[in-house]
Amino acid sequence: MELEEEWSKEIEKLEKEEKEYDEIYKKQLYGVRLVFNEKVKDLLRYLGFDKNFHNVFIEDNRLVVYKTKTDNQPLNTLSTSERYSLALLIMLAAREIYIPEFPIFALDEILISFLEERGKKILDYIKEQVPYVVCTMLRETTELEVEYA
Repeated sequence: MELEEEWSKEIEKLEKEEKEYDEIYKKQLYGVRLVFNEKVKDLLRYLGFDKNFHNVFIEDNRLVVYKTKTDNQPLNTLSTSERYSLALLIMLAAREIYIPEFPIFALDEILISFLEERGKKILDYIKEQVPYVVCTMLRETTELEVEYA
């Protein structure tokens, strides 16, 4: 009887561990998609793109964009700032899932693709998600500028 209880406890412990590892596996496998799909409408609304899209989501490792209820929009027909906004959100979602403790997010020349107001908004959005943002941008000057926000 004692051996049976011991085995029962061991089986219970292993089942609990299996469930925990299954959750970790699913988070690694589907986490970026879940985070992206959860946040995409808020980002599009924040940037003023909400009137441009009916629905945007990741399904089966594929980004799907609907400009209307029925028209699936090819990604190459989106504006550059629309594509970059979606790409940035995918990168932020991946950071949140795979390396949430990493405090730095780097942007290289991406803000030049946005109108000034929208570029500031995307930078503000990223600063809400990550403690430190490094952003490079070429300007018509020979001097190096460093700005702190």
